[in-house]
Amino acid sequence: MRLATILCVALFPLNAFGQAKLTENTLQLNQGNAVSEVNLEKLQWLQGYWIGEGFGGVCEEVWLPVLGDAAKSEQHMTGTFRLVVNGELEFSEFFLFARRENQWTLRLKHFGKDFKSWEAQDDYTEFPLIRVEGRTAWFRGLTYRINQNDELEAIVALKQKDGSYTEEKIVFRRKQL
Repeated sequence: MRLATILCVALFPLNAFGQAKLTENTLQLNQGNAVSEVNLEKLQWLQGYWIGEGFGGVCEEVWLPVLGDAAKSEQHMTGTFRLVVNGELEFSEFFLFARRENQWTLRLKHFGKDFKSWEAQDDYTEFPLIRVEGRTAWFRGLTYRINQNDELEAIVALKQKDGSYTEEKIVFRRKQL
């Protein structure tokens, strides 16, 4: 089964506040209740080069600095991720975190080791932002947070064949490029 289908998170009915747990450390979201206003300067803690282990290999993630005009809600962050297993590229991602259709969303495209996109040309995997508190950002089915050791934790909800969800947690350490 392709990892892309595992990473897609389906929407389910939620509580009246628009958010509920999907897994122990991730949230799900009611349609229309994503964050519509946020200053991305609050997410500067994501910026940098991060390396860790997960999905059976070495994971690297790079978040570029926030750019754009906050007053016009035109800020964005971009970055990339790659998974290397036994010294070989397994897959990579390119992502964009920006406001889209009145909500803040992390959109990403997966690429196999042959650089063929897993998603169709105009498709992508989407994680609407639910909330930000301190150095934790909750997206639908994905949580980023800085832990007590100043490491970046990325926790993703993975849908199983039986419809249940499990979590994959990657603990990244900040590195210099």
